[in-house]
Amino acid sequence: MTTERNDLTTGRARSLGNLRPWQPGQSGNPLGKAGVFAKRVRRATHQGSDLLNFLLGVVRDEKAPLRHRLQAAGMLLERGFGRVPAGDDLPGLNVRNLTVNQLNLQALTTEELEQLHRLVLRASAAAD
Repeated sequence: MTTERNDLTTGRARSLGNLRPWQPGQSGNPLGKAGVFAKRVRRATHQGSDLLNFLLGVVRDEKAPLRHRLQAAGMLLERGFGRVPAGDDLPGLNVRNLTVNQLNLQALTTEELEQLHRLVLRASAAAD
């Protein structure tokens, strides 16, 4: 058992011997293997249109919980128009640039959520 343990630790020491810490600014993934996964997702979802249609379906489904519809709308907004910097990064809070993820929707009543939903629909219709 002892010799087997020594063989494992010696083998591990040898396998770690060629490792070096990354330099500042150096990528830990220089070959960018994530691109392969993104290509597969695009192929499997018809260049993302399946995912877009799914999110639009949730937003338009009047039987879906309002919270789910608002989250789907937020995902669409963020991916369509980009994420807004965190509130700490902004000199003044600009409510026209808020994303759903920056809001605490749980603090709102059902009536307030329904009112917000009507306003979002009106704003999106005006943008079309």
